[in-house]
Amino acid sequence: MFLGEKIFKAAALLGIGFMASLAQAEDCQQPLKLGWEPAAPYLYLDSQQQMHGLDYEIVAAALNEAGCSIDYLPYEAPWKRQLLWIKQGLLDLIVGASKTAEREQYAWFSLPYRHESVALFVRRGDASKYPLNALADIVQPPFGKLGIYRGSYYGEDFVKWMTVPAFSAKTFEVGADKQGLEMLLKGRIDGLILDSVSGVEFLRQEGVWGTQVERHPLPMIQTGNIHVMFSKQTTSAQLVERFNQGLLQLQRSGAYAAIIRKYAQ
Repeated sequence: MFLGEKIFKAAALLGIGFMASLAQAEDCQQPLKLGWEPAAPYLYLDSQQQMHGLDYEIVAAALNEAGCSIDYLPYEAPWKRQLLWIKQGLLDLIVGASKTAEREQYAWFSLPYRHESVALFVRRGDASKYPLNALADIVQPPFGKLGIYRGSYYGEDFVKWMTVPAFSAKTFEVGADKQGLEMLLKGRIDGLILDSVSGVEFLRQEGVWGTQVERHPLPMIQTGNIHVMFSKQTTSAQLVERFNQGLLQLQRSGAYAAIIRKYAQ
């Protein structure tokens, strides 16, 4: 069965009408615009400026199953700016996203394709200086400021703690990993929250992992499932459903597991 026939059949079954089926068929006439910033092993460019990464390969393969392709921006953009561009319809999709009620107002969310956790990183030798056993402990001296990434979601517990003035007053928003690292090394903040996987890779690339920066033994913060965000301005719910079916097909075929193994090495 051709893609157009599948789309028309799905439209009939859902009762969304002929015009909606035409809009669905037009979803992928052009490559979908992807926003990104470096976050190896999830997203990164090689020396020839070609995109790679676990997130990229999974999403590109699932979109291919749906009859779509990706055209990523030729430049990186901070996460908060990507969210704004999704809201405005200047981007079609972004990856590595947590689902929140606020974001659901302007974006569709795919099925989850991986799980995420974040961790606290401090200057080397400072872990024992800050006896933190839970998030709530950052309000206690001698811990000073906690660097958090602007626009990021760190899970429900973190959101609840941010409503506590004594806790939120201890946080400082940074726009990018390098800005946060610079502030940490200069002592302007005492800790920085980074992805537990890509954060370590970033610190390795910066040449500071294990020499100037270490992970604090504070238990990792589970932020939950990770999804693809699709702009409601430029994509349809039907496109997202086709993507979801493509993702499920990758899992059934073993292609999904192969990509995971590739980046787990």
